Amino acid sequence: WASAVLSLSAAYCHAGEFKRMSGTTSAALEISTNAAMPAEIRCQMHMQFGIAMRALERFDEAIEAYQLAIKLVDESVAEWTLVKCYY
Repeated sequence: WASAVLSLSAAYCHAGEFKRMSGTTSAALEISTNAAMPAEIRCQMHMQFGIAMRALERFDEAIEAYQLAIKLVDESVAEWTLVKCYY
């Protein structure tokens, strides 16, 4: 289901629907536990949430989301994951 959420989030991004994009990724992050969602997927979710927050000019939330994604890279995710979901 996480791949579907990432795809939906990307579609919202390309459509300029950043509130929907942020809601989709935020909800997915809230309902999943760390164990239930692989770190790579959580990293991508945080990045997409950050992209949406930046587009909505909610910069503090964007920075926090990017920092969470970077923390996951430091712990267990390949660096290319950060680039993979940047549009």
